[in-house]
Amino acid sequence: MRVRPVLVSAVALCALAAPAAFSATPAATPQVTDPANDANGGATAGGPAADRSTAPVSASYADVLSILWAPDVAKKGKKPTGFTVTTTLSAPPVAPQGASLVYRMLGQVNGDSASYLGPVYYTAPSTDPATPQSALRDNLGGATRLTKIDLPVITGNTMTWHVPFSALPKEFKRGTSVSNLYFEVREVEGFQGQKIPDASPVNGGATGLAAGVYDNGTSTNSFKIG
Repeated sequence: MRVRPVLVSAVALCALAAPAAFSATPAATPQVTDPANDANGGATAGGPAADRSTAPVSASYADVLSILWAPDVAKKGKKPTGFTVTTTLSAPPVAPQGASLVYRMLGQVNGDSASYLGPVYYTAPSTDPATPQSALRDNLGGATRLTKIDLPVITGNTMTWHVPFSALPKEFKRGTSVSNLYFEVREVEGFQGQKIPDASPVNGGATGLAAGVYDNGTSTNSFKIG
C-alpha cells in the first residue's frame, strides 16, 4: 500500500515539533555566584589553621560556586511550606579530619546591614548539645539565635536546606525580603565544652568561635520569604 505524501509530511511535521512540546522548564538562576578556586583563607591573615600549609591552594570542600534561594513547594500548584537554600560547591562539604567548618547562607533584613537571617550548617556537632548542627540563624531579637532545622540534604557537591515557615523568628514577617544575599564559610574553633563567662548577650555562654574565613561572597540580589 502506498502512503500518501500528505500523510508523510504531516507525520514529519509532528516529529519536528515534538521536542519543543516536551522541552524542560528552564532552571532558576542562583542569586549568588562566586568564582571557583578562591577558598584559600585569603580573607584572614595567614588563613585558617587547617589551610595554612597549602595556601593559596583552594579548599574545594569550602569553595562556594552558587546559591539559590527558592520557595519550598511539596506539590505543583500548592502553596509553599517554607523555602529552600541550595548551595553548590567545588566538592562535597566534607571537612578534613580534625577540622570543623560552618557554612552560613545569609541575607540582610529590612535593608539593615546589621540584621541577618539564613540557614547554617556545621560539619561537626558542637560540644554543647544545645547548639544545633543545622539551624536558621538570625539576630532579630537583639542577639545571635540558632533555631534548629533539619540537616541539609547533601548530594555530591550540593547541599539544600529545607527551612519551614515555622522556624522563622517572631520578629520576621512573612512576605519580607532578605536582601544583599551573601555567604561565608568559616573555620570553627571549639572550646571543648567550656562556655565564655561573659554577661554579653552575644558572647555569653558561647562554646565555640567561627574564626578564619575560607570563602565568602556577596550579591545585590534579594529573595522574598513567604
